[in-house]
Amino acid sequence: MVSFLCFLVFTARWYVDPERYVDPSGIRLEGDWSAKVGVSPMCGDDPCWASGVGWTSGWRVEVPRPLLGQLPQEKRHGDIWLRKTVRTPEPGDPLALSLGSIKGHHTVWLNGRYLGSGGDVAFGFYRIPEGYAAVGMADIVVRIGASESPWRGIVHMSPMQIGSARILSGHERDYQFQTIAKPLFPVVFKLSLFLVFAALFVFLPIRREYMWFAVYSFASGLAALGYWRLHPLYENFHLRSLFVFVCEMAATAAIPLFVAEFLRLNRGALLAAAAWGTVLLGASSGALLLVPRASWPGLFQRCYELMPWVSLLPSAGLALFVAGHLWFIAGVRHRAMQVGVLSVCLLATFFHKAALSGALFQFLLVRYPEALDAGIFTAMSALMVADFRGLQGVWLRSRSALPAEVARLAASGARHALVKSDAVIVVVDAVGYTKQIECSSPAERDELNQSLKDALAPVVLAVGGEKISDTGDGSVYRWEMGEEDGALYAAAKIAALEISGGKLRFRVGVAAGSITCHYRDAEFSYLGEPINRASRLQSAAEPGAVLVDESVTLPDGFIAPDCIPYLIKGQKYLARPLGVATGVVRVA
Repeated sequence: MVSFLCFLVFTARWYVDPERYVDPSGIRLEGDWSAKVGVSPMCGDDPCWASGVGWTSGWRVEVPRPLLGQLPQEKRHGDIWLRKTVRTPEPGDPLALSLGSIKGHHTVWLNGRYLGSGGDVAFGFYRIPEGYAAVGMADIVVRIGASESPWRGIVHMSPMQIGSARILSGHERDYQFQTIAKPLFPVVFKLSLFLVFAALFVFLPIRREYMWFAVYSFASGLAALGYWRLHPLYENFHLRSLFVFVCEMAATAAIPLFVAEFLRLNRGALLAAAAWGTVLLGASSGALLLVPRASWPGLFQRCYELMPWVSLLPSAGLALFVAGHLWFIAGVRHRAMQVGVLSVCLLATFFHKAALSGALFQFLLVRYPEALDAGIFTAMSALMVADFRGLQGVWLRSRSALPAEVARLAASGARHALVKSDAVIVVVDAVGYTKQIECSSPAERDELNQSLKDALAPVVLAVGGEKISDTGDGSVYRWEMGEEDGALYAAAKIAALEISGGKLRFRVGVAAGSITCHYRDAEFSYLGEPINRASRLQSAAEPGAVLVDESVTLPDGFIAPDCIPYLIKGQKYLARPLGVATGVVRVA
């Protein structure tokens, strides 16, 4: 989360209006430039064209914009020369020339004097020494040599201007931030997710979706690394594009496997997802061997446009189908919510990638795509470690008991399981309930049931208990072994309650020992000797009293008589009475 917040801060910092770096008194250079192609004759040590000598009319080109599409096919090879003559700004601050981002090895002259040069991918910012800019006129010549990029020329990053070096230098600083600092944040963020989920998979190998999400994060993080200007392949357009392409395709191919594991599909579906991911990666990689290197950019673009449709959209549709199916299974709506959020994340990822690749670019409504990408990854990672049980709220508790371990099993997608645990069991029965409902209307019965739940739930939840069964007038609650204090306190408080003006009172039985949760296809039940003993003791207790089985150790602070025998259904039980009816107190 810290990485995500830092990433958003730095992302927001970059998205500022480029016009803030325009010098109001400077001279803008965007627009129509003169262009020539070829090798300039030499005038001494400098090319003649650098000073305008022998510069006859060539082509007119629009700058900033890639040049190759503006020149005849036969003129796209060799050096490209650009020239523009403008008036100089009024005397004032030291001057600078800002040309924006330049693709291709380039050299810049001002009024025939060498100003500077740059590599294949660089930002054209040059401070103008005093005396270089003649009063009234500035003749700018730029030679752009060979480049790996198919978009050779002065391509973007306005403003292009001669103006105050103090103002224009801010644009250079932001360019350095965009190409050096900013690309590292998605890399750090996604590789951090890779480390977290790889570690989670080591400790929880049953959650195989953790492994595939780690693979997805790792591949996506490596793809983001390809846009870092200090990357060794950054200035080699074809190799850098190949690196990014392979990483993006690996990330896209991992999505069906991640979704299949998350949905806990059967083995046949998992094998189909693995085969589909392999086909996607193999087909995209194999296509590289069938097309010449010069055609790679077009192949990359077509794959970027196609992959979201064949990987993300089917995965999102499958998740939506499963979420809809789970919603109608009682007790696992939190799992339906979880899968539903996954489908939303996949649809957002589809929209994000399809829009950026160009197929849906006209519908791209998000101004900050990097922030959207980080938000999607954050949501995906959060939904995998959250069981969404709390989102069901009170309405779920009012319908059926859903213990924490059952919620975890449902959230994991397990089909069946046996879970054993040691617990303290409290069984509660409402005396007089049957007589009350016999002469009540359905609305009155619902109101009575809700009154029972409203009376019991706060007492149990306040001391760490949870309901594991609900039978109308009877309820079964569980506490972890070692929490006898809370269980006995709740039992005593419940026994003292009176509902409907004293017409309903409670009797309680308490026992401890080993119980087993039987879970299969979202249905569950708890069995065990402690539940049987507590239930029978409850049936023998007087209204307003609690019978505590000999298996329960009284913690410090509780005073009760010694165990006495009770004969219940032909069996002898040793128990001690506890509660208001017996005058037992809890020492503060």
